This record gives sequence, C-alpha cells and structure tokens, in this order.
Amino acid sequence: MRSNSSADQTTRTANRPPITLSSLNHPTPELYRHDEYYGKSARLVSPSGTKYGVPAVKPLLLIDVDGVLFPTGGTIPPGFEYHETDHYYAVLNPTHGEWLSELADHFEMVWATTWEHQANQVIAPLLGIKPLPVIEFSMGKGETRKLPSVIEFVERRPAAWLDDELFLDAFSWAETRPEPTLLVSPKPSVGVTRTHVDQLLKFANHDDTAEALTGL
Repeated sequence: MRSNSSADQTTRTANRPPITLSSLNHPTPELYRHDEYYGKSARLVSPSGTKYGVPAVKPLLLIDVDGVLFPTGGTIPPGFEYHETDHYYAVLNPTHGEWLSELADHFEMVWATTWEHQANQVIAPLLGIKPLPVIEFSMGKGETRKLPSVIEFVERRPAAWLDDELFLDAFSWAETRPEPTLLVSPKPSVGVTRTHVDQLLKFANHDDTAEALTGL
C-alpha cells in the first residue's frame, strides 16, 4: 500500500509484516525456486485427478493489490497511470478494471490484500469496479503469511487466489484441498496479465486444463 502521509506511513510501516524476499522482484533462493512452483505452470486438478462438478455457487476469487494490480518498481509501465489521493498513491491500469468486471460475472470476488478496506476506498473507484468483501488479515508465520486467514475465509468453497506472494505452503494447501482450487502468482513488476485472466476464466468454467501460473 502506498501512502502520501509520512506520519501515516510511519504508523503503517511499524504495523505491517516484514518485507519478504518475493517483494524484491523475486530474487529468491533455491528454496523458493522449486521447478513445480516457480516460473513454470503447475497444473492443479480436483482430488484423484477427476473432473469436478459444477458448484452450487460461484467460486471465490481472492485478489491482491500490490504486485498484482499495482506493479512494483520505480517506473510506470506502459498502459498504467499514476493516481494520487489525499493519503495514498497508486499506479493502475484501466484495462485491469475491465478484466475484473469480466471476472465478476464468473466469480465472487474478494479483496485479499494488506490494503484491506482501503482497497474499496482507493483502488475500486479508480478501476471502476464495485466495492468488494474484504479479508481482514492476521498474518501467519509461514512462507505465505496470508495463508491462515485465507484458509479460514474460504472454508469449503471452490477458490482461485491471485497474489504475487504465494509459496510452497500455499501450493501444498491448494493441491490437497478437497475443493477445486487455483493459484495464480504474477511477476510483481508486471502484475496480472491477460494470460492469467484466461486461466481464471477456464477454472471458473469448470475446465480442468486450467493451470496455476507463477512468476509470469
């Protein structure tokens, strides 16, 4: 989350979790560079490799902001625009708002970001989307620090998770869930791409060829 207020930033910095390796454009050691999880597609299927049935409700889509909608780095990538409010600034791509509106027809979308409720106050209006439910995080101590709160939130719902900081523990959880689950982890300096959106749509439409994408 980016704040314009130095006092606000100091308070938030004191309260936010430590910077992880993945926030530094993925200069990760071999621990995180396992071929199945990093930089390649890792196919996720339902239990026993069978096709899953059509769920009674839409699957959840958990959406991060930093590194997904708001790329990291010191420059503004092509297609992105700089926005500034009273307390925050953001670099966003209006096309992402169109993609999220498209995904909203297929998913129940939820903010899964350390912006928490500020995502509805700042990010949603700038992208032209409706306010979304928010996961309020109690950060865990594992590799994927959001994972405990996500597990509690999704319960037994089919779910896709779009976040640039997903590690081995998150992928292990996803592969062992009884419910259909898809993890998509963009490269944080690039953010979400059309390839990611297409994989999410495949998943929502019960296409078992949908693949988890990491580091792309």
